Amino acid sequence: MMTREKLMARSNNRRDLNFSNAVVAAELIEGASSFALHGRNIVFNIGDTVVEIAGTPRQRIQPLSSTTLIDAVIENAQAMIVIRVRETEGAKDWASTLGWPRYAETITDPTAEILGLPLYRSPQDDLTEIRLSGAAAMLAGSPETEGMTFAAKANLWFAPEATDCLIHNLHPFIETHVQIMGVGRMQKFQTQQRETLTEEILMAPGFAQPFFDCTSDSIGGFLYPWHQYYADTDCIWLALELHPFAGSHD
Repeated sequence: MMTREKLMARSNNRRDLNFSNAVVAAELIEGASSFALHGRNIVFNIGDTVVEIAGTPRQRIQPLSSTTLIDAVIENAQAMIVIRVRETEGAKDWASTLGWPRYAETITDPTAEILGLPLYRSPQDDLTEIRLSGAAAMLAGSPETEGMTFAAKANLWFAPEATDCLIHNLHPFIETHVQIMGVGRMQKFQTQQRETLTEEILMAPGFAQPFFDCTSDSIGGFLYPWHQYYADTDCIWLALELHPFAGSHD
């Protein structure tokens, strides 16, 4: 993560994320100190130390975790994403209204299954740099990444009710997800077949999926268990991607 000196220089530094829109307002706040949140907010701690919330006894958001806060004050935070939902109706129109492309339009040579998938992706924002300490590396599901520096990126996804969002097991990055609207689930499988389902993590607004354990593969990516997101209702969720810098390991 950023050095203490850089964070001190950027106290309460805030900017809108490039996918912030009329439906979902999203900000990155770095070096938060006595930072007031108004109304209802999803707060995602992307630092490697706790976010401290004012009050007695003081409450905390653990690294790489999230919660929903209402009219709260953040005493200290390295870096956090703050999301406020501005609109709760009309989800099926959001992707087209906001101009989000279908996932199939963003990749080369999509399969027939992907071409038929009603999965939409917002623009992606380059957030900041994150260095995984020992504890954060364990939370991120890959102890071997301790001391590595990552480029943190985030984007929103939308899928309508009863959508399977593709079973897969390889990424060039480490990932997790935060539910923003609707109800969904992260699912794990033994193989790429849906009938081999082995685990489900239910996702409600404000909840960050615990990182799945992963290992480095032979070409510099990360091997996960077979998994997918499933939308029980019309859903919007956030994906956090940690992309390793070449030669970033201590």
